[in-house]
Parts: sequence; C-alpha cells; structure tokens
Amino acid sequence: MAELKHEDIMGALSRVYDPEINIPITDLGLVYKVDIDGDHVVIDFSLTSPGCPLADYLENEIRTSVSELSGVGSIITNLVWTPYWGPEMMNDEARLTLGYSI
Repeated sequence: MAELKHEDIMGALSRVYDPEINIPITDLGLVYKVDIDGDHVVIDFSLTSPGCPLADYLENEIRTSVSELSGVGSIITNLVWTPYWGPEMMNDEARLTLGYSI
C-alpha cells in the first residue's frame, strides 16, 4: 500500500469546487488543515460564511474526492470557524477570478 502524502490529499481536494462560484475550495483557502496518520485522514475546512447552505454538499464532495485515493481508510471532516475565512485567504488566481487585486 502506498503511503498517503499531503500533496495527494490536497490534489484530491483541488477537484472539489464551490458550486456557486466554480472555484476549487483549495484556491479559495477553505482547507485549513490536513492530518494523515497511516490510512486515516483528518481534514479541517471552512466556508465563506456561517450561513452558507453548502456545508453538507462540500463535506460530501470532500469525502468522495479523498476516498478515491488509494490507501485511504477513514476520513474525518471538521467544519471549523477559526480562523474566520476572509478573501485574503484565497490564492492569487482565485482573487483575480473574483475581481480582487493581488
């Protein structure tokens, strides 16, 4: 069994798009932390606002995308609010796409 790597998990997460703005959650800065212990993966993620109706959808998409990787046994997702998400957490490509300056 191949050892899971952080970049593999992030690659899988980069295929999860915010459906309202069609930008990967990794580019938006919504993935706060990825911990790997053997075949066990823990992902802390956030939303752009507490009232966002997409929490369940994004959590399901995260689980589905990561579970497709070879070597993943279990996945725990944690929706977190600290730190509170802000536009400064986006990468430059996402900022430009949404009309922010870099």
